Amino acid sequence: RTDTREELLAHLDGGPPRYLTHDLGASARHVAWHPDGRSLSYSADADGNERHQLYLVDADDGGITALTDAPDVTFRPAFGNPFSPDGRFLAYAGADRTPTDQDVLVRDLVTGEVRRVYAGGGRVYAGHWSPDGTRLTVIDFRGAMTDHVISVLSIDDGRTTRLTPAGDTVTYLPGPWLPDGSGVLVLTNAGRDTT
Repeated sequence: RTDTREELLAHLDGGPPRYLTHDLGASARHVAWHPDGRSLSYSADADGNERHQLYLVDADDGGITALTDAPDVTFRPAFGNPFSPDGRFLAYAGADRTPTDQDVLVRDLVTGEVRRVYAGGGRVYAGHWSPDGTRLTVIDFRGAMTDHVISVLSIDDGRTTRLTPAGDTVTYLPGPWLPDGSGVLVLTNAGRDTT
């Protein structure tokens, strides 16, 4: 659970809740468990400036590791769980290369190396990891808030495969992958009033 300042861990066995973060000076958002269950990622901005940075907090001792450190840039974790299925990588987006384009980045949580896996221009966000961790869905928000393009991005070579039709000016949002990796669910309001 997040509130306006901290992350709170509440045990299902009825034990007392425990704060994982204290006095952030910012709101914790986009909280996600690491697959090993020992840490969480979250984003936070400084004093409401909307320039979110990404962090990792140890669930046992509350130790916080900054994953990004660019106070003039906003970073957004992937729409789905930002951690790859094996827990080694964290996917996110940021306009750190140029303020007019948002790229997709992948951080190796073991080595600390950051790879820019998509830099094709536009306002592109990371979506969901494929079950085998080799692909990500990505969403390109074009112009209006109802002009979205969903593609599948290969992490190894950066190739993209467009999933949504060209020329549509409708909402498309990436959903999760099918368990066997053979497809992706896509939410849309094409031909109707609701998504």
